[in-house]
Amino acid sequence: MKTYHLGYISLIFLSCTVKAAVTLDGTVGQRLDLVGPDYQITQDLGQRTGHNLFHSFGEFSLSQGEIATFSGEHSIKNVIGRVTGGHPSHIDGTIRNTIPKADLYLINPAGMMFGKNVQLDVQGAFHASTADAIHFEDGEIFNALHPEQSSFSSANPSAFGFLTSQPQPLTLTGSQLAVPQQAHLSLIGGDIHIQADIASQQLATLQAQSGHIYIVSIADKGQVTLNPSENNRLSNGNILIQSAQLNTAANQAGQIYIRGGQFVLRNSLITASTGNDNGGAIDIQADDIEISYGSRLTTSSFGTGQGGDINLQATNDMQFFGTDGNGIGNQVFSNVNHTGQGVRSI
Repeated sequence: MKTYHLGYISLIFLSCTVKAAVTLDGTVGQRLDLVGPDYQITQDLGQRTGHNLFHSFGEFSLSQGEIATFSGEHSIKNVIGRVTGGHPSHIDGTIRNTIPKADLYLINPAGMMFGKNVQLDVQGAFHASTADAIHFEDGEIFNALHPEQSSFSSANPSAFGFLTSQPQPLTLTGSQLAVPQQAHLSLIGGDIHIQADIASQQLATLQAQSGHIYIVSIADKGQVTLNPSENNRLSNGNILIQSAQLNTAANQAGQIYIRGGQFVLRNSLITASTGNDNGGAIDIQADDIEISYGSRLTTSSFGTGQGGDINLQATNDMQFFGTDGNGIGNQVFSNVNHTGQGVRSI
């Protein structure tokens, strides 16, 4: 298995001076540099087609304390933003969507980096990707790499499209991203790194209570659908999750889906446990899987339900080794913690 140089990716975000900028590129609506620190991204700055609201940015980066607020009519279901300027998005502020129950999609083919101060204040799902385009159920495409080839669909988004053979990375360093209950949280890109901030020792956290968390790394051209249960024939990239927590735990079941070439989980927790419902599901499929240094995966039920399923599927190799700082080893389990039920161990 490939050896990771763990400190390198962490220092990428820390060593970069985040220059805040939210600019409109003029391909959807007017060309404009928005004024911060509270960037107002109103409906009239984009284009609405049916229940979809489209925005196109030249740059999209936020410093600590800055806010990018998306707003529009309450009948909008999807807010869809692309970044076309060729520079990565460094996001260390707040992304806000005030449209009730609307999902927010944000793609930047040049890469995305989330810092330890980032916050999500959204009303529905949040999908972040380094994809080149978003595909829709009617076959139309909203293209960030070639904006002139885009169309504006009224159908629902269906997939992220990668048009180049080297998709850019998506990195979370001490980031804490949460969506409302029963909403979905997706991170889809090239190599994906989710890890603690070294300086502050703040864990990285993804939370989607009773919803699903969907993480996919792709290393070549292809499409990643928004349906996690679909099998995609992809050349998969690398996923490193270190000193982090992925959590869909709540009274109702949630699911966590991870797809990659090499998946490494180190000193981290992945949980889809529940209170009164059946446990959720953890489904990890990769070429190689490493679970190490006191990592835990659990889909326990703490009420009247059954424990959930944990699926670990490696095409080539699967390894378990190492303990955490307290000498505790790795754990993969589904407990049923109520009278009359036993324990499901995996």
